[in-house]
Amino acid sequence: MARPWEPDEIAWAQECAGAGDTPEDVAEMAGRTVADVLEHVRFPRRTNNLRTALQLYVAGTDVRSIGRAIKPDTPRPDSLGACYVKRLRAKGFNLPSRVPSRSAAAEARRHG
Repeated sequence: MARPWEPDEIAWAQECAGAGDTPEDVAEMAGRTVADVLEHVRFPRRTNNLRTALQLYVAGTDVRSIGRAIKPDTPRPDSLGACYVKRLRAKGFNLPSRVPSRSAAAEARRHG
């Protein structure tokens, strides 16, 4: 029988889930089985595009570039990145806020 979950352990596991860790990652770090983790912790559902957007955002990619990287052929890929970030936050992921930055072309026009 598995040892009982402590409230602070569940809170920690929820934070890990909100940061984008998988159930397998949390199970390994907590020393528990994946089934036990899934029984006590809610993991937000992620599509492949949301997973990619999360990885790009956490890696420091600006929001405009996220949309361009995922779907470059859409009519407005710049705003698509913001949609992905908004959707990730709505699903419960803990994404730090960022001040929007200007594109490299805009900075060149500004200083050039």
